[in-house]
Amino acid sequence: MGKGQSISTTKQEFLDKYSGYAMQLQQMYGIPSSVILAQMAVESGWGTSGNAKEANNFFGVKAGKTWKGPVRYAWDDEDKKSPFRIYATWQDSINDYARLLMTSRYNWCCKYDSTDHINWIKGIRESGYCTDNAYVEKIEATIRANGLDRFDRQAVADAQAKGITIGYKRGFTPEIHAGNTKGGEVSQQTSAHQDADLSKRYSFPIDGDIVVTSGYGNRSKPNAKASSNHQALDIKADRTPVFATEDKGRVIAVNENAALNSGKYIKVRYDRSDGTRYDVTYMHLNEIDVKTGDVVNAHQKIGVSGNTGNTTGPHLHFAVTRHTPDGKAEKIDPSRYLAEIAVLGGIHTSVTMRGSNKDLLAEYKSQIPSQQPQRNDNDLNLITEAQRNQLAERYGQVQMRQENDFISQLMSQNQSDVHGDFLSEMISMAFSAVVALAIQLDHGEYNDTVVEEELTQDQARQVSNLKGANTQYVIDRSRDISAKQAAQEASLAFDKEYPENQQTGVRLT
Repeated sequence: MGKGQSISTTKQEFLDKYSGYAMQLQQMYGIPSSVILAQMAVESGWGTSGNAKEANNFFGVKAGKTWKGPVRYAWDDEDKKSPFRIYATWQDSINDYARLLMTSRYNWCCKYDSTDHINWIKGIRESGYCTDNAYVEKIEATIRANGLDRFDRQAVADAQAKGITIGYKRGFTPEIHAGNTKGGEVSQQTSAHQDADLSKRYSFPIDGDIVVTSGYGNRSKPNAKASSNHQALDIKADRTPVFATEDKGRVIAVNENAALNSGKYIKVRYDRSDGTRYDVTYMHLNEIDVKTGDVVNAHQKIGVSGNTGNTTGPHLHFAVTRHTPDGKAEKIDPSRYLAEIAVLGGIHTSVTMRGSNKDLLAEYKSQIPSQQPQRNDNDLNLITEAQRNQLAERYGQVQMRQENDFISQLMSQNQSDVHGDFLSEMISMAFSAVVALAIQLDHGEYNDTVVEEELTQDQARQVSNLKGANTQYVIDRSRDISAKQAAQEASLAFDKEYPENQQTGVRLT
């Protein structure tokens, strides 16, 4: 933003809600957060358009021939009503946009850095995203006027801090869910985005075991100004460093006035990938180390506990408000929130009530499904480096990740030392090639559909003629070919060819 400029409340609420997910998409696919947010803002009127509010459609995406979900008819720039896609959640709208930009028609933009928003938007426009000759100028003006490029830099800095390679999910299709309508309203369904939450880091608000001196709910007033309905936890802490509890939190409020009942306080907002938001408040602080608008990460020191405001002694007043995807807000027991981040982050610190030593998290933890740890593809060393480079060059990194999953399962079941066994290495190489070919076939079928969906009639006719003139290269897809099926058939063929190496009971299904 320019000097002296400020963002309106509506725009700030828009950025507070959607910038976190835009930065996740930048890290996964390399699309600048600023471009995502600016296009969302321009296409949806900062979230106020009918398509945005009634169809979760923030990019003005029309139904198209392949869309099987429900549609919403609305006026478009051609002065007629057209069918627009209805999505289950706003995340699905952004995912569908990312899917489009990863197709062959647009993905040449990936050669640009994820902070090079001007070339990205020029490439999107030149690839036929819209017919508006002033589109690039509109998007760039929106980025500059609202300082949206700061989110590009934040996403890169966070990725570097976590050891994430920008664009690590290129080649994988984002998951998209169609919505459904009832009485003209969009039903709020939850998309599966747990992998994004599991990849984050988590922390408790202070180090060491936590002792609660006043719990959540009804209580006797500690003094005349205090509330009998205590919607927080009072945590034993005397000038103790306090920390952010999740990655990618945004400081949305800071108060330096120690005379208020709350004393000095900080409020941090965390966006979850399912559209849920958590506002975490720290009250009665002695010191504040952040300012409004800062992005904070798990276990980053944001202040020091203290005794400011209306208190009976030093402590940390820790409160949590949960916002549902449809905008409803409720204050929740912070023990419930701490139990969730303990499960997600693998934190084993105790949280007990003073005097009774009651475990305040046990009941909430029992209600949370166990989370499976993420696979780290970098830890898979099932083929030699030379073989890995050869396959990566031939088939690309996306196929390599899927090949490694299959080879890992096969070799673990065979319980063979693949590094010291030349035959196993050759088997690994052969299976890699077979699985990669199958994946290529699957991806080719998907990309044909996606690209042709977006082609003009003249372009589609040219593609059709080209296919007819090159029949020797046309793949017969009369039967469904999948990587899993190819793996099974390759495994059976190997057993037949080398029966002496067959392992009893070893079969990938």
